[in-house]
Amino acid sequence: MMDMLVNSTLPPIPKGYEPAEQLLVNVNPHAVASVYKCYNDMLIMTSSPSGMLAWRSNMTASWMIRFIKEEIEKSTEREINLTKVLTKVAFDMANQETYSPTKNPVQHGMKSVFFFSH
Repeated sequence: MMDMLVNSTLPPIPKGYEPAEQLLVNVNPHAVASVYKCYNDMLIMTSSPSGMLAWRSNMTASWMIRFIKEEIEKSTEREINLTKVLTKVAFDMANQETYSPTKNPVQHGMKSVFFFSH
């Protein structure tokens, strides 16, 4: 299964919120990450840290979204423990890698990790 490159960006700033500061990311000199003021009832998640690569399958959603969906669907509990779900998603993503040995050898065996802040 060939994986595609997806640029990870932070979601747009919610109406009424302002970025706390701007950071330059060393990985990509053209990437700029916004750090949002994060209130107690907020969780900001991206499929990879800003300036890094995120991966998705041609057949399914991004790795992060796919693994979150799978974990929620597998849960038999009435209330889902988000910490357990995200821990399992991090584990699943750590064991995932791209497969493109002949078509794009540079992108073969690549990994990704999601990023969240609170």
